[in-house]
Amino acid sequence: PKIGNVSPPVICDGVPIPLVAVPDTLTTYQWNTGATTSTIMADTAGWYKLYAYNLCDTIRDSIYIDEGSNIQFSLGNDTIICAPNVVVLDVRGLGADSATWSTGSKNGVLPVTASGSYWVKLFNKCGVFTDTINITVTPQPGGKVGDKAVCNGDTAVLDAYRPFITRYLWNTGAT
Repeated sequence: PKIGNVSPPVICDGVPIPLVAVPDTLTTYQWNTGATTSTIMADTAGWYKLYAYNLCDTIRDSIYIDEGSNIQFSLGNDTIICAPNVVVLDVRGLGADSATWSTGSKNGVLPVTASGSYWVKLFNKCGVFTDTINITVTPQPGGKVGDKAVCNGDTAVLDAYRPFITRYLWNTGAT
């Protein structure tokens, strides 16, 4: 027999994986772990060897089982920034073999200067892990109220409204 398809041949976060002799119709099974059944649970990294016997033949197979970790991460809370500021999304050092961003970038760092929904897929031997963040970039307030001539005793209305501005502070202390 042979050891059935194990995909991926990795113990992730300590979760054992089954190793199955295929076909399981032979009379005697001997694993290098000491087990004598057609199926065992691999719970540590290393070589697993199977010897299967019947009256006519001895058949051997082996497989290397690796260990790895699932990637647990977050790109953070949805964010609002003011232009020309930049949000830097950084997934380096998380245990990924590679990364792919919604922009097509393959770098571990993605500088964001435009509004949008950004996702990243991180790949390692335990699988694919993903997260998404929404970033809103608002324009700089800019502009000015403008100069106005006001005669003594008259009043004037000064309008400083700009979209996305949430707080105003006048030179008089008024807000």
